[in-house]
Amino acid sequence: MITAEENAALDLAAAVKHDLVEFGLSDKLARHLRKCLRSVAGQYTSPDQLGVAAMEQLLFEYEFDDGTTVIDRFLQESSLNDSKREMIQGFAAGVDSIYEVLPDRSQSPRDFTVRCCVSDLEHRVAPTLEDAMQNLAPGTFLVGRLNPVAGTDLWTPSGDTALLPASARPEMAEAALQLAVEQPWKTYRNPERYRKALEHTEQLHQRFIDLHASDMVSTTGQELAELYAEASVIDGIADEDALAAARDMSRRTITESHLVDEPQVTLVSHPIAGFGFYVRLDDVNRALHDGNAATTSDLDILTEYLQDPDIPQWLLHRLIIENLPTSQEALQRVLGKPNFSWERDGESWLASCPGDPEPGCNHSIAPSIYVESIS
Repeated sequence: MITAEENAALDLAAAVKHDLVEFGLSDKLARHLRKCLRSVAGQYTSPDQLGVAAMEQLLFEYEFDDGTTVIDRFLQESSLNDSKREMIQGFAAGVDSIYEVLPDRSQSPRDFTVRCCVSDLEHRVAPTLEDAMQNLAPGTFLVGRLNPVAGTDLWTPSGDTALLPASARPEMAEAALQLAVEQPWKTYRNPERYRKALEHTEQLHQRFIDLHASDMVSTTGQELAELYAEASVIDGIADEDALAAARDMSRRTITESHLVDEPQVTLVSHPIAGFGFYVRLDDVNRALHDGNAATTSDLDILTEYLQDPDIPQWLLHRLIIENLPTSQEALQRVLGKPNFSWERDGESWLASCPGDPEPGCNHSIAPSIYVESIS
């Protein structure tokens, strides 16, 4: 049952969203909106859907060159009371995902409960338009963004939400798995999922070391596919069919990527970050080991690594520390700084590298809807 306070909050959410859209349509953001239109062009046949999708991307996904968002700038440039400010800040935590309508638990036709098919979290949903989405059948799927409504436990649809029948469940299960694999952090909204991801990552890491007596194994791209398929699945956590499906998914991660054609790929295991794939890491390690004697070719690869945002700072730190003092010589050469000192300059210089400074969990936990679909 929607209370009077919740009704007021939904009205405020609608008003704030309207103001945010008006801001997105302002001349100062016209160039950025056109960029979003080009980004989603071809995905929609309806001009209205195209416009809505572009606006949603601008408001909730787009980043300016300085790293700020449209919401950041709206908050900075608008005069808002505390209630509106809290509502807008809540919108930034919205989630674009797949949701399944659960059996009705409400006394009101306006609100209903969904399960996020990626995180398995349940949300109470109410549209800001009172007559929208009434009497949805259990099992119906919503595909789109839900924004939290500040001051309540409600979430409300944002943008163009697709509705699919319960018969689309097999396709939705596959899509949820794909989202969990490509964006595992979306599953971590569920604390239990995050705990399980950390636990599995640690188990996989320890097993990898037990099997290979090292946390790094270099191989070819062709051989990597089978190595990763076996390394990335924990026996005993599911039935054999589910494990076989997981291995096949891991195998395809390699065979359907450019890695399969690489002559040298290193699989690195970390107790938190999990598995990472690094092309020509042996060349980088050799450059750091050889120092002043390193070849130009190896130093060129090292330079590429230092400038690559996909190479984490924590991995560079490890390789440099393991190869001191010759790694300092190699850095002096590639940085063009003969007086560079790792002890004096190393930490501040490393912080300027574009990769992630600390390891973060990236392990994918298969959503319940997918596990149910193959059981």
